[in-house]
Amino acid sequence: MKIDILGQKHHLSEREKIALECASGAEGLSIKKYQELCPETSKRTLQRELKHLLDIGLLRAEGITVDRRYFVVTNL
Repeated sequence: MKIDILGQKHHLSEREKIALECASGAEGLSIKKYQELCPETSKRTLQRELKHLLDIGLLRAEGITVDRRYFVVTNL
């Protein structure tokens, strides 16, 4: 699967792989949804992981603050 290959190439954590899978859907991924998927992890840690995925070009963001959604970059 493509996410596994990206995970190996970019040394992604299991949570970051989960984020990519969810962000590949039509609705994208919100921080709230990410928190529901990873309830044992602090919101700040999840935010850092999303920022990491943005910084390495795997995700793009739309919206601001609470309405922000993350989507997988389509030309990977």
